[in-house]
Amino acid sequence: MKPAINPKILLYWTLIIAGLVVASARAQFGYKKLDDDPYSEYKRIDFWTHPHYNRVEGVAMHGGMLLKLISAKSLGIICEAKYGTKSETFRYEAGLDKRFFKKNRLILRAMVFDETATNDNWKVGVNENTLAGVFLHEDFRDYFERRGWRVFADKKFHSYHLFRVEYAQYEYSSMATRTNFAGSLLGGNKVYRPNPAIREGRERSLKFSLALDHRDNLYFPNHGWVLHTVLQRTFGDFNTNGFFLDWTHYTSTWAHQKFVLRGLFGARSGTMGAQHLMSIGGVGTLRGFRDYLRSGRNFAMLNAIYVFGGDILQNSPIRNFPMMDSTYLGFFYEIGDAWNNENNQNFAPTFNRASWLSDAGVSLLIMDGLLRFDFARQIKGGSGGWRITCRLFNKL
Repeated sequence: MKPAINPKILLYWTLIIAGLVVASARAQFGYKKLDDDPYSEYKRIDFWTHPHYNRVEGVAMHGGMLLKLISAKSLGIICEAKYGTKSETFRYEAGLDKRFFKKNRLILRAMVFDETATNDNWKVGVNENTLAGVFLHEDFRDYFERRGWRVFADKKFHSYHLFRVEYAQYEYSSMATRTNFAGSLLGGNKVYRPNPAIREGRERSLKFSLALDHRDNLYFPNHGWVLHTVLQRTFGDFNTNGFFLDWTHYTSTWAHQKFVLRGLFGARSGTMGAQHLMSIGGVGTLRGFRDYLRSGRNFAMLNAIYVFGGDILQNSPIRNFPMMDSTYLGFFYEIGDAWNNENNQNFAPTFNRASWLSDAGVSLLIMDGLLRFDFARQIKGGSGGWRITCRLFNKL
């Protein structure tokens, strides 16, 4: 029998990890924004650490350093390294970072890397996924190894908008499931689902990314919209064309209430591996269904939620309960699917091949959604069953 976990040690690690943020490299949906803060400070050397946990590396001990080379602090060396306690493997990223202009800055960066990559960071963040592993014995991401180099130019314009062009060459490898813990605080004797194998090979990638941000507030938006879009062409062992779009619109309605509408669309064609497919179902997509229910070359999803602010719960008999003054109620509906075309070389998706899934339910949002409980029921494409999920650090 495997030894039980010491709850004190587990809680210690959890408290350390919960306070840290890791900006993982994004693929497909999303835009990985670069941190400008280290260059606005007067330190010549900056250090940081972002430990986290997953089922392929175990506890990943991490450290990073930025060394500014000249007095203007516009040229720097970036080094990051981590070690997986279960995979017993070092990962790294190192390179040069050159910055121009102050207001609408331009960044030129060249890096070599050996990384644990995932396409699922738009569904669930590193901190949230770490806590799911520590507390619930769940990992909501799939992983693969990628090593090579990349160069890119990242331009900010009109204060908040971003444009990036990136060229990269790298090699894919599969990663096996490995864990550190025999159980977890609340997970019982659950077993991690296997980390799927991918098609290994070499790839060259040319990617154009655009982020337009017209929200009234970057952290607690009430109206406006934000758009992330990616156009990618890959060569080598994988010749593909891909287009991915992530759009969210916020509308203030009455008093503290708001309506949030989010749409995602992705399409890819050509000769590809499992690492290029998009999956739907479960946490981060259709929350009423099981995780990774379907996958395909095409992806479409629409999510709508109406948030009542405090106008319902804070005027109810339970208003005096702890944290009721920062707890809101919301109703959501979502529909989507992931599917393939008959012709793998067809870039334009044939929507008549999609078999749409949908669910609806109620959300309990605490601290403006930093902690959220979703009660979802399958509407179309399922058995009508219910699923309850908890989200942490996942803002609407």
